[in-house]
Amino acid sequence: MPLLPKPSECLGCHEYGDGLGFVPDVLIEGAEVAFLAQGPGVDEEAGRKLLSYHGRDRIHEPVTPQPLIGPTGYALTKDYLPRSGLTYATMSRLNVLKCRPTGAGGKKTDVLPKSNRLREVVEHCTTAYLRVPASCRRIVVHGGLALDFTQGQHLSVDTWRGYTAPSPVQLGTTDGQILALPVYVTQHTARLFRSPAMKAAARADFARLGRWRKGEWPQAWPSFMVAPAEADFEDTCLALRHAVEAQFLLSLDTEYLFLEEHVPGHHPLTIVGLGWRMGAGGLAGVQFIVEFMNHEQVGALGDLLHTVASRARVVFQNMAADLP
Repeated sequence: MPLLPKPSECLGCHEYGDGLGFVPDVLIEGAEVAFLAQGPGVDEEAGRKLLSYHGRDRIHEPVTPQPLIGPTGYALTKDYLPRSGLTYATMSRLNVLKCRPTGAGGKKTDVLPKSNRLREVVEHCTTAYLRVPASCRRIVVHGGLALDFTQGQHLSVDTWRGYTAPSPVQLGTTDGQILALPVYVTQHTARLFRSPAMKAAARADFARLGRWRKGEWPQAWPSFMVAPAEADFEDTCLALRHAVEAQFLLSLDTEYLFLEEHVPGHHPLTIVGLGWRMGAGGLAGVQFIVEFMNHEQVGALGDLLHTVASRARVVFQNMAADLP
């Protein structure tokens, strides 16, 4: 497949080079996800889609130059994207940069320009070409350059991978609208080739992407009652009784005041907390601040914990500390 000529909008860009090697985005009208990567590699530039490996040999198919059809795209389609429920047919594929940079001696390279030059190239390219379908509702960024572009600053992919970035990105659509889109962060697959220990984390991140698309993540903030400081003591006890009757799995944690002169196992209890998952209803919990409770309330809490012990399934945060 011959290299595509760069459109007239590329004139004036530092990376215009010989005017060849343009790699257009693939926009899927109706798709709600746009996958934004860094830029094309040699396979994307040449229109050479990787179909399979035969030992160390690669089997290719000639296609129109497009994003993510080399080894990175192959790994995405075979390992990571299926965990999110996405396919190339159901998402747009974009690059921040639409060509490979020109290196020493006029040769094309995968090494990005430095500092100010990179900023100018990114601004030129995204202003000229980066658009999404009007149906787009979320952006998935793949690697550091894509993350930095959407956030207008340098952020760590290691910090934000598997989560939505701090700020939405404003992108123009093919029909002239401006959309503010949330940004989900993933590691660049090329990095995973060099750091295979991170593959498990990347798989989990793409699985979470699938839950985000379905509205199953992030979950609502837990409903939490703190007695007697913030909530009525009786209402808090009632909430815990309902959790026991519903046979929810309870998670229990305690805090106590430790002093060397106390008899071992008899340190004053200060906090008892229990939490549970209510099926599709989210998370809930109660916390009893024992040091603020009167004698009657302490006795009532003791009776209630006997009920918990006899009728509920309980997971301890730290059984060796909590059980005494």
